[in-house]
Amino acid sequence: MFDGKKIISGIVAVLIYFLIIYIVLLNYNRHEEKAKNYVDENSNRVTVTLVNSDKRVINKSSKKSNIHRAKPPVSHTSSITPPLVPLKTPIKVKTPSKKDRKVRDRTKEKKAKERARQARIKKDKAVKERARQARIKKDKAVKERARQARIKKDKAVKERARQARIKKDKAVKERARQARIKKDKAVKERARQARIKKDKAVKESARQARIKKDKEAKERARQAQIKKDKEAKKEQERLARIKKNREIEERARQAQIKKEEEAKKEQERLARIKKNREIEERARQARMEEEREAIRRAKIAKERERQARIKREQERRRSQRSHDLFSSVTTHSAPPKRVPIKEPPSRVRHSSVADRIRESQLNGRTSHRNRESGVKDAYIARVKRHLNNWSAQSTYKGNSATIKLTIRNNGKFRYVITQTTSGSLSAGLREFLAQLNRMGLGRHDKSSAYVITVHFRAN
Repeated sequence: MFDGKKIISGIVAVLIYFLIIYIVLLNYNRHEEKAKNYVDENSNRVTVTLVNSDKRVINKSSKKSNIHRAKPPVSHTSSITPPLVPLKTPIKVKTPSKKDRKVRDRTKEKKAKERARQARIKKDKAVKERARQARIKKDKAVKERARQARIKKDKAVKERARQARIKKDKAVKERARQARIKKDKAVKERARQARIKKDKAVKESARQARIKKDKEAKERARQAQIKKDKEAKKEQERLARIKKNREIEERARQAQIKKEEEAKKEQERLARIKKNREIEERARQARMEEEREAIRRAKIAKERERQARIKREQERRRSQRSHDLFSSVTTHSAPPKRVPIKEPPSRVRHSSVADRIRESQLNGRTSHRNRESGVKDAYIARVKRHLNNWSAQSTYKGNSATIKLTIRNNGKFRYVITQTTSGSLSAGLREFLAQLNRMGLGRHDKSSAYVITVHFRAN
C-alpha cells in the first residue's frame, strides 16, 4: 500500500530543506550580530575639536583612541557633526598617555581572545559537524526517525539557550545603545520626519494616480466580465431549459414504456398463473385417476388371488374326495382299460397334494410380486409427474439431467444429481427438489426405501 523508498526519500528531502533554512538563518543572525557589534563599537567614537584651542576631548566611554583613525564618510543617515572651523594655531598631536596605551592593549587582548574563542568555536563546530555527519551516515537507514527527533530536541535546546544568550546580550547592548543614541535621536528624527513627509507626499501622489488608473482598468474589466457572465448565464439557462424539457419528455416516455411493460408482464404473469393452475389441476386429476386406477387394480388383483385360492382349495377337496371314494374298492382282477376311464389321466397320475400346495404358493408369490410391481410403477409415475410439473423448466429448455432418488415410506427423500448438461439447471433443480422434499412425495407401503433413477429433460 505504501512505498517505503518513496517515504524515506520524502523525509530526506524535507530534512535537507529544513537544514538549508537553518543554515541561512544562522548566517543571517551571525552577520546581523557582527553588524550590530560594529555599530556598537563605532557609535560612541565621537571626537570634539575645540575652536581656538590645541586640546582635543575624546569620549571616555570609548576604550579606543580615534586619533589616528580616518573619519567615516558622512551620510544623511549618520550622526550630524558640527562643521569644522579653521584654527588660528595648528593643532598639536598629543602623544597617547600610558592609560590610553593600557586601554588599547586591553582592547587588543580582548580582540585576540575573541578571535581565539571564535576559532575554537568554529573548530569545535567543525569537529562536531564531522562526527554528526559520520553518525548520520552510519545510522541513516535504521535510525532516521530517532535521529530527527534527537536533532530536533537538541536544536530546540541549543536554540533556546542561544536565543536566551542573544536576548540577554541584546538587552545589555540595547540599553547602552539607547543611552548613546538618545541624544542624537531628536535631531535625526526631525530631519527624517521632514524627508519622510516629502517622500510620502511624492509617493502618495504617485500611488493615488496608480490606484486611479488601476481602478479604471479594473472597472472596465469588471464591466466586460459582467457582460460576458450575463451572456453565459443566459446561454446556460437556455440550455438548462432545453435539457429540462428533454428530461421531462424522456421521463414521460420511459414512464409510458415502463407502464406498458408492467401491463405486459402482469398479463404474462396472470396467463402463466392460469396455465400453471390448469397444469396443476390436470396433474391433480391425473394423479387422482391413477391412484383410483391403482386401488382398483390392487382390488382386482386381490379378488383374483382370492378366487384362485378358493378354486385351488375346491380342486384340492374334490381330488381328496375322489381319492377317498376309490380307496375302499377292492378288486382281484381289474380290467386294465377301466382304470384310465374312471380316473383322470393327467391329474391323478401327475399331481399330488404337495405339488398343488407348492403351485398355489408359487402363484401367490407371483401375484403378490405383480401387485407390488404395479404399486411401485404407479408411485414412480406419480414422482415423474411431480418432476414434470416444475413450472420453471422452460427457462432451461433443451437441457437434461440424471437424478437418483432414495424415497422413504413417509414420502421424504434424498437426491443426487449424477449428471447434468448445465450448471444453472443443476442449481434450479436443487431449489425445486428442496421445495418438493418439504412438501413430500406421498407415503408408500413398502418397508424399505424406493431407489429411483429419473432421466429429466427440460421442455
